[in-house]
Amino acid sequence: NLDAENVFFIRSIDNSEAVSEVISHTWFVKQQTSRILFLNDFFGTQKDNRASLHTNILNELGITQFDYIDISDGSATGGRRVPLTNAFPERSISSPTTNKMLAEWDYIYWISDNLDRNIGYALELTLDFFEQGGTMFVNIPVKFIPDDNPLLDFLPFERVQPLPTNQSAFIIQSGSEVEASPELTDPPFLRFRRNLLGIHPIVPFTDTISLFEASFKTRESGTNIIRDYNGPKLISATNPDQSLVFFGIDFDELRKVSDDPDNPQNMSDLAGLLQLLVIETLGFQQ
Repeated sequence: NLDAENVFFIRSIDNSEAVSEVISHTWFVKQQTSRILFLNDFFGTQKDNRASLHTNILNELGITQFDYIDISDGSATGGRRVPLTNAFPERSISSPTTNKMLAEWDYIYWISDNLDRNIGYALELTLDFFEQGGTMFVNIPVKFIPDDNPLLDFLPFERVQPLPTNQSAFIIQSGSEVEASPELTDPPFLRFRRNLLGIHPIVPFTDTISLFEASFKTRESGTNIIRDYNGPKLISATNPDQSLVFFGIDFDELRKVSDDPDNPQNMSDLAGLLQLLVIETLGFQQ
């Protein structure tokens, strides 16, 4: 029964024809209405705000039909990933149940605020989805994770760059611009609206397709002196077959720099960004 509760009943009968008690399990089956699944794993009070930010841009691009699942329950604490959302079947039946469920969609649009959230289960949940030609967009701010984190077996980069010795934080300064890969034709204009701390660059594999970089600097420990930084600066990349695009900056950090309508050059072109990454690269269609 679609968009309704369903009940599964089971009992057993042994060779002596003794009958067990009946056990039941109830679950709600939501009907699929589109080719696109929007997964909102943004924890906290900004959950709805971020969903609206993204869906409004998608609407502007003509993508108005998508299925929406809130997977933001549960808390990631102490550097440990959050328990798998209750919006999905329990993890023990991810194969085949959740894999088959997610493979019903052609495209997945996944937003979150933390790499320790449900994206850590994506590798085991999306095998069928990718085998059937699905493509996925992931937008999660990049914090440091160790090289043995299993998430690195899923996302299209080798590792997250650690801080240089004697530096306390990476900094992206207010007003600095996002730099597009030279291979991108007519990339969108993107600019940071405020100073941003705590974001780390990502380090690509040899065959990773680099998309965008940020002008990272570092802050010296104990002095707060801002230093130039000459290491990896990548914030967005896709895998070689361009089935998964990762963008490692919260869209809200790029949303606007100025409220002055007469100064449009300060406005980041987020619609142009999604046109490039989601429609042209990943082929999203409703």
